[in-house]
Amino acid sequence: MIHLKPNEENLAPWRIGLWLSAVVMTASLFFNGGGQDIDFWRTWTLQLQTGGYHALDANYPPLFLHWLRLFAWLNEYLGIMSHSDWLVKGWTQLPIFISHLYLLDLVGKELTRQGLNPLHSSIFWLTAFNPALLHNGPVWGQVDMLPFIPLYFSVVFAMDKRRAHWSWPLLAIALLCKFQAIVFVPLLCGLSLRFPKRHALGILGAFVAFAIAFSPFMISGDTVKAFKNAYINNLGIYPYSSLNAANLWYLVAGGSMQPDSANLLTGDWARLPIARWITPSKLGLALFGLLSLIIAIAATRKKQLEEVYGLAVLTVVCFFAVSSGMHERYMFLAIPFAALWVCKSKRHLWWYPVLTTIVYINMNFVYPLSGNNGAWNLISICVLLVLIVMLAQVIFNQSITASNWLAGIAERSPLSPYLFSLILWTTFMSNEIRLEIKQYLPVVFGNANTIYISSLSPELHQQDWGELKVDSNLIGGPLCLREQCYQRGLATHARSIIIYNIPNEARRFLAVAGLDDESQNGEVEFMVEIDGNEVWRSGKVTRDMDRIMLDIPLLLNAKRLMLRVEPLGVIHSDHADWADARFDR
Repeated sequence: MIHLKPNEENLAPWRIGLWLSAVVMTASLFFNGGGQDIDFWRTWTLQLQTGGYHALDANYPPLFLHWLRLFAWLNEYLGIMSHSDWLVKGWTQLPIFISHLYLLDLVGKELTRQGLNPLHSSIFWLTAFNPALLHNGPVWGQVDMLPFIPLYFSVVFAMDKRRAHWSWPLLAIALLCKFQAIVFVPLLCGLSLRFPKRHALGILGAFVAFAIAFSPFMISGDTVKAFKNAYINNLGIYPYSSLNAANLWYLVAGGSMQPDSANLLTGDWARLPIARWITPSKLGLALFGLLSLIIAIAATRKKQLEEVYGLAVLTVVCFFAVSSGMHERYMFLAIPFAALWVCKSKRHLWWYPVLTTIVYINMNFVYPLSGNNGAWNLISICVLLVLIVMLAQVIFNQSITASNWLAGIAERSPLSPYLFSLILWTTFMSNEIRLEIKQYLPVVFGNANTIYISSLSPELHQQDWGELKVDSNLIGGPLCLREQCYQRGLATHARSIIIYNIPNEARRFLAVAGLDDESQNGEVEFMVEIDGNEVWRSGKVTRDMDRIMLDIPLLLNAKRLMLRVEPLGVIHSDHADWADARFDR
């Protein structure tokens, strides 16, 4: 590594790495996100948009939900409901961008304080383009990086007598971002014994932070429900020894998604009184409790920040390795603290790439990298850029130096990388919003008197099983009701909501409703709403009943049509068709 004199900190153009990292994070947004998780974000945004906090049914802490509330307000202002996965993912990732850049900033500053040039540090570049951080955040669309900044300050302030009283409120903020931050409680308990009076004052501040964060739910009368959903109900949300997490219980239980209450003893041993305690859930809790106690005691003796960073990393690894019910992502927070740890303790350098590799591979098993042609085109461009830069450096001895004007701007303005990232993010979001608004432009009949809704894009679609099918039934065959087949229409599965914008000149909505002939059984009820008002209900519908003809008049100013299918009983084979569905003028 190249060493710098201490007064050369402001001359080293290392913040150009933050600019490059921002570019890669923005490009990563174009990869396909985790559909199920993004559907959660979209559903919660819709609930906030249509009914506020009272209508929200989400199992996340409030700070992330407040961020989605801002997104809902933006949607309301623009008159849209977000369909695009990239739009929803892009909104959730702005705080992740800032957190990642701030981590890289911390790494660069620490290396510079040690007289090292970050541009020549593998730690710096691994943090800039860390595959685990990128895959979890902008690629997948997860928000596990959210609690990092408050957790970082909580740990640092816990060791400073003047600022120790802020430590617990900051941990509370981390918990208000992601429940997984609770694994840092034992570490902070050990650190709190240094300045107990100041930390006791901080605990009061933590309660204040929780009260402020939950205040919108207090106003809506949903405080208890929101708290239970975010914390209490999450304690047993995954009743498995391992949920795609490669850890102790994956080995012992023989794979993923094995019940965590299964007795691990066999034969005569299983009849012993102690056998009921020999389960993954109870042994995992006992092991993590023991390791947490050891970490808390160790925290009382550690004097250097680098040692505490090491304990922070160990805390997360212990949580993931020995607890049952672990998700594939629950070791993620070890990565940012490992980056800070190895900056201060070079003898532990090898832990950073090792942990990065483990976390990335574990996530990639569950959610492998995937994208459309645009995403892979970006990778292709990057390969060509790498070739050009390597040719310049290896063959012609040319390289980017401190005189580079962009690097100069980055270093003279410490906030410029964050502003640059915000500009990139805003550009990405503006394009996605433009495409979203385009879907809401008025539909015109032209020379025709009929518009089939299968030719339109739904404003919103949700169903409990499968995917909405256009001009075919759910298994890809023709739409058939009582042996009458139709070329146009929709096939869905109860429970289902489909919303369309009504063309300006539409005067009637017509359709034929019923359970498809390929449906073996099922009991459902069809409903139609116009601008939030129910205008038609079918009553109980079974496969053996005749098809139902709809002819619903539309008012001049009608805006939105909602087609609903509700299950009546067990959701099984509820293959519902809206055949020949159309608007007439």
